[in-house]
Amino acid sequence: NAVTQTINDVNKLMDNLLEIHEGNKGTTLNNLFIPLDDIIYKPDELQKSKAYGIIRQSWLRLYAIKLNVNYYLITGGTIKLTRKMAEREHTQKELNKLDMCRIFLQDEGISDKEGLIDSISE
Repeated sequence: NAVTQTINDVNKLMDNLLEIHEGNKGTTLNNLFIPLDDIIYKPDELQKSKAYGIIRQSWLRLYAIKLNVNYYLITGGTIKLTRKMAEREHTQKELNKLDMCRIFLQDEGISDKEGLIDSISE
């Protein structure tokens, strides 16, 4: 059951992301992603964010850095079954990727989607 539930959740989440991308859904990425923690970020601080799977009580997670309103740089995802990310090696790895990505963006002077696009086109 757990495997089937997870596969269904992944499929529904992917469909939801595609519909958001195509503009066919009344929701946005800002409705999907929420802050990872209770830290209050300023608008230019590259907020660490998470999104849950679509089904009720989903253990599926996507992790991302918020660049602008409705613009997120996804760093990874996992199945989270524990309360704290640090409790398991695979979730701690995702937290580390989020931190490393955020530090990289800051070191490169990238604080928004335009900065990311400019750095890619160079």
